[in-house]
Amino acid sequence: MKALRKIKSNLQVKKAIRLLNEGKVVALPTETVYGMFIKAAPQKDTILNKIKQREIDKSVAVFFPSRRSTYEYLDLSEYQKSIMHAEFPGNKTIIVPTNEKGRKLLGQNYKTVGIRVPSPYDSKYLLKVLEATGPLFATSINIHGQPEINKAKEIKKTFTGQIDWVLKHKLKNPKASTVLDLTDDYIKVLRK
Repeated sequence: MKALRKIKSNLQVKKAIRLLNEGKVVALPTETVYGMFIKAAPQKDTILNKIKQREIDKSVAVFFPSRRSTYEYLDLSEYQKSIMHAEFPGNKTIIVPTNEKGRKLLGQNYKTVGIRVPSPYDSKYLLKVLEATGPLFATSINIHGQPEINKAKEIKKTFTGQIDWVLKHKLKNPKASTVLDLTDDYIKVLRK
């Protein structure tokens, strides 16, 4: 039975990777809440914002497979790196400045970006996906201003035709990530 679950999980991860590489929107569990993901590229964030029914130009978070993989896209001070080292991987979103390569990947409007690096213990499926796809735009699954949706069946029902696929997984204790703003070289807590 355990081997069968592992095979099913691997097939689900492969499907998520394939769909994301094709430019599709996929719902994946994180260590906090379910997120909707799309491959990071200029203007792709607008697709997630349309699904959420919020302002098109609102920034979304970017998930990376590792702390080290973020550095080539960010303009970080030693202080910012030390905080990222202490907080990642895990359930935090940290807002930091991007560099030119980061703006080329994400879009020129991303002077700063909220980044996440998932925990290998709590988000093993997501981490496998990120290792294969690279950076992904992400946001919680909900209509703007409404509570997050964290059950696969409800996600499918609410977002039929908008989210291309949902990786089924039961979340232990869904709670939105803590958001830390490090753009000014000190920690400002925006959401706890």
